[in-house]
Amino acid sequence: MKKVFNLAVAIPSGALWHADFSMSLVMMMLALQKHPVPGYTDRGVRIINKRTSILPKSRHELIEDALKEGCTHLLFVDTDQTFPAFLVHQLASHGKRVVGCNIATKSLPASPTARNFNPNWIGGDVVYTDQDSAGLEQVWRIGCGVLLIDLSVIPQLQKPYFAVEWHEGMKDFIGEDWFFCQRLEEKAIPIYIDHDMSKQIGHIGSLTYTHDLVGVVEQEAVHVEDKAEGKVETAEE
Repeated sequence: MKKVFNLAVAIPSGALWHADFSMSLVMMMLALQKHPVPGYTDRGVRIINKRTSILPKSRHELIEDALKEGCTHLLFVDTDQTFPAFLVHQLASHGKRVVGCNIATKSLPASPTARNFNPNWIGGDVVYTDQDSAGLEQVWRIGCGVLLIDLSVIPQLQKPYFAVEWHEGMKDFIGEDWFFCQRLEEKAIPIYIDHDMSKQIGHIGSLTYTHDLVGVVEQEAVHVEDKAEGKVETAEE
């Protein structure tokens, strides 16, 4: 019996996409056309784009559309991400229901987005992807910037799947991605990050943020940002 990997590449966006994101998407689509996905005998892929200013609405509608199209999996990928061609092959190879990448934030110094549960701090503990990090790690919270979901989990979840809501304990709003993680947690569905793939993800801002910038001290961070904008001369130049 055929085991089909029917993927929806789900892209929430505004009117414009970053060129580097678009090139990453093209190369990934070519890889999906040419190479089988590990563990599956056949594959299909489609791109779904939702352009709204309400991110929870975009993500919710992307999932609903993918289910209507009979997709088995959905890859959330935001338009400010860069990634390698074999992103889907790598994430799918783990056979996990929810697996994504630990993305560096668009700030200097950068910080990872993944968190582990901490009973003494409601914001959780930062999960670092450093030189020694490898393989999979189960985490408590993750961003949805690059996230592969087995859509069989969705009927188990209460709607809405995504929302921005006030967290009284944190005295702050939590984003739609953490809200989705809460929905998964309610049904004991584990979330994983792939450290090896995370090291190959870029987050496009005034420069492309990677884990090389995580923990960079403020003075060094200013130098890095100036260099990226061509304001600093180096010996090599």
